[in-house]
Amino acid sequence: MFGLGSGLAILIDAVAVRGVLVPAAMRLLGRSAWYAPGFPRKLHGRFGLSESGPAPAPAAVPEPSARVSQAKDSTGV
Repeated sequence: MFGLGSGLAILIDAVAVRGVLVPAAMRLLGRSAWYAPGFPRKLHGRFGLSESGPAPAPAAVPEPSARVSQAKDSTGV
């Protein structure tokens, strides 16, 4: 019986609380749901913590002389 009760409690938690109540509360609170106290804000600003990876490096642009030589080769001159 304990296993069945635990499984049912986890299922209710997953569906009711995390699937319905948390998103509804976030919607009602609006921007105040994302409030961060000063210390975490300072950490974020200092270390740049984010969920995405580092920004991709800009693509290398070939030198103008290399582009001219490729154009001559493609025309047959």
